Amino acid sequence: MTILLAAICLLLVSLDGGMTARQRSGYLLQVEGVPISREIYSYFVSEAISDGTAALDENGRPASMPALREEVARRCAEYVAIGSELHRRGQTLSSQRKAEVAERSAFVWRTFGAYYRSIGVDKPAINAIWRGRAAREQLFYAIYDDEESTRRVPDEAAQAYFYANFAAVEALRVHLTVSLDGGEARDGGERPMTIAERTALRHQLDAFVQAANEEDAVFALVAAEEAHALALDYMTPMEMVLQKGADMPDEAFDKLREWKPGTVSLLLVEDSYYMIGAGINMREEPGMYYEMYRGDCLRKLRGVEYESLLKEMFGHYRADENVTEVERLLNGWKWRPIEEAGNRNREAGTTVPQPPETTAETTTEAETTTEAERTTGEGEMTTAGR
Repeated sequence: MTILLAAICLLLVSLDGGMTARQRSGYLLQVEGVPISREIYSYFVSEAISDGTAALDENGRPASMPALREEVARRCAEYVAIGSELHRRGQTLSSQRKAEVAERSAFVWRTFGAYYRSIGVDKPAINAIWRGRAAREQLFYAIYDDEESTRRVPDEAAQAYFYANFAAVEALRVHLTVSLDGGEARDGGERPMTIAERTALRHQLDAFVQAANEEDAVFALVAAEEAHALALDYMTPMEMVLQKGADMPDEAFDKLREWKPGTVSLLLVEDSYYMIGAGINMREEPGMYYEMYRGDCLRKLRGVEYESLLKEMFGHYRADENVTEVERLLNGWKWRPIEEAGNRNREAGTTVPQPPETTAETTTEAETTTEAERTTGEGEMTTAGR
């Protein structure tokens, strides 16, 4: 028992960056005996609200407080359970992955820190949450991409999905927006084109396509010449890998596949024109294409199954509330619509928190490895040794 408690305490320190005595005494939940701090619990309250899982009423309060508490408890239980499962499998986050997590959590804190501080979430908690997300992703690949896993997705199935749902082309993309001067834009310094402007642009692009086809020259060279001639010097031809249903609607993607080699064609997709100048045979360089997007394919093929599997694997994990502390937190919560929270965050020099992509790593910040991390080899909360 002494060894077990020592292991749990080490894991708690590595996850939450060191809990103070006050925080330990004020835990909100225990998952299989592992305490969840106020900061972590508060994050999951905010997440459940912002992603729409916990509905709000017209006053910005939870439509059902019991449903919110149940959902937050579920997320906390899964958070602990995933770390425990990786520990059971003898897996840890690599040094590179830890560095990526540190970069991402640092970016999130710099961007949304004012918002998180307003709901009682500190910087170590954000890092812990992102480590939890990395652990969730690693467990997915351990189940569906490990050579020894009985659930591994066969290469044939992943490749079939990739070649049916991805296309690589050399193209120009022209957005149907106009840049504004003086910072008067509604969204990123741009405004939508008027009907007249869209019509004029279409005439220009038709002339561009006609010239490119008549010249029968290298698409990139013709593009550069014609773009300059048509005063469209912001257009730069580039290689694009487009995913059906994600980068463009299914119907548009199917039209893209109808492109005829040796021609330049124009495709309107929502708020952009695509000028397709060359198709790329991705099968010739699978390392550049298939291997790069294999993870996307696996998530598409097994994402729903994974969510069900997690519930099946971890449904027995108990999350016991510290009722007094939970009610104290939720009764004192400053309930307000998400938009209002976003406005308050903008006033502090940040923007509205959005659910960031788990694979998007953007900025850098040094990561400090605690003694507990070196001891456990992992910065996740687990029930190791139980």
